[in-house]
Amino acid sequence: MDTLVSPQTTDRIVRTLLRALLFAGFAGFFAYDGFIGYPQDNLEKAAEKLDPIPDELPPMSDTLTVAQCDEITKDAKENRRTRSNIVEKIGEPGWTSPRGDEMVYFAKSGTFTINLRGDLVIGASYKKGVHDANSLVTQKVIAIVLTPIALWQLIEFLLALTGRTVITDRELKLRGRKPIPLSDISHIDVALWDKKGIVELTYTDNGQDQKVKIDDYRIRDFRPLMDKICSGANLENTLPPPKDKSS
Repeated sequence: MDTLVSPQTTDRIVRTLLRALLFAGFAGFFAYDGFIGYPQDNLEKAAEKLDPIPDELPPMSDTLTVAQCDEITKDAKENRRTRSNIVEKIGEPGWTSPRGDEMVYFAKSGTFTINLRGDLVIGASYKKGVHDANSLVTQKVIAIVLTPIALWQLIEFLLALTGRTVITDRELKLRGRKPIPLSDISHIDVALWDKKGIVELTYTDNGQDQKVKIDDYRIRDFRPLMDKICSGANLENTLPPPKDKSS
């Protein structure tokens, strides 16, 4: 009996590839929105409300947080603070009004405005953007959740692409299992064949009955494989004949 080496079906290979691309695409989409798209949208919308509107988008702070803004706002109410105090704490503003009475910082999730009288801080307020901090976090969390799923599907695709089922005149080799001697196969159950394309093999391993399922979704040359299993195990091939597609 010649050795039969069967790759996985084209259907399985294509489906696992499509799933990998789908999850990777969604992960990239949500990651882009959370880290780039939403902050950029917030910046553009905030810039449109400035007077005068700047010719170029003002710089965005990568480190300014809502908690920092709240802390500075509270501190400005309770203590006498100057422009230099604010700049020392969070850096130069992204935009300053022509009269110098207002300076605006652009955080990823909103804007932080400092009102001045001369050099004295007379007010501070944070205004969330079109996409607030919770929206940004949600996008990032979804991306983080989808990324390992995409990687898992990519691994499944590579395994499907390279996976082989091998049968010789002595044994059956399935992925993830030690070789099964054909002489140890005692029963072939085709009860699930019509509904799911699954065949269950019963074989003896160290004196104990073990079961393994094989199917025509994973194994391309399934019927030739079954012929060789039945021949090597001296069992009748009870697999129903292929359905006539022309009927």
